[in-house]
Amino acid sequence: MEWVLISNFAAAMVAVINPMGNMLLFVAYTNTYRPSIQRLLAVLTTVTITLLLLLFLLTGRSLLHFFGISLAAFQLSGGVLLLLLGIGMTQGQSIKQKQTIASDVDEKYHRELQSLSSDTSDTSVTGESPLGTAALWQEAFSDFGKLVVPLCVPIFVGPGSISTVIIYANEATDRVTFLGLIGVLVGTAIIVLVSLLLGKELKKFVNETGLDIALRLFGLLLGAIGFQFILAGIAAATNGLIRPEVIHLSN
Repeated sequence: MEWVLISNFAAAMVAVINPMGNMLLFVAYTNTYRPSIQRLLAVLTTVTITLLLLLFLLTGRSLLHFFGISLAAFQLSGGVLLLLLGIGMTQGQSIKQKQTIASDVDEKYHRELQSLSSDTSDTSVTGESPLGTAALWQEAFSDFGKLVVPLCVPIFVGPGSISTVIIYANEATDRVTFLGLIGVLVGTAIIVLVSLLLGKELKKFVNETGLDIALRLFGLLLGAIGFQFILAGIAAATNGLIRPEVIHLSN
């Protein structure tokens, strides 16, 4: 098992998925739902994210072959994308955009709440109704259909995360390492689920400055990974112009 490759993949996934930053958007989009529905939406969101990423992990190589895209070309394009995302995060653009979107969504839903009559808002939005488990899941599935886009795609599962998953899947040289990559996705899903379930509490206690610093550090890491992808793509396209120890993801 290539432990360095797996650890690099874990760091890349946490950085590109950005659980803490995207948690702000989840809280904003689900702010009008009662707590029981919010918890179910957190579970559905996490399961959807995990299944989508697993799909690209398992089929990424076949997708490249189907569209006739070389791994080198995909490494170059994916590397440029991650580099740009990393630069944006280090400049604080990511957190500012998410806070702006979250604020806009909060304001929108606040206006909707004000337009509701008091007798319906107490039960359908903020109160806990005596619905059974099956009815709660049915309601959650109905509400989740409105959140798949943009919450799951492209906020959590976007071009950056898809590129990262496909590139690392192609770097895995044995079955055990590939299973390790799957384990990383499951671990990332657990982090996402915890951040979504505790979203409102975390939003109260997480210091904005600390979150900004953490996201900038993740941006630096993401930019480095993107640049490494670019070097790997150049090396593959130029038949080893760059030394292998510089670009190999498991070194």
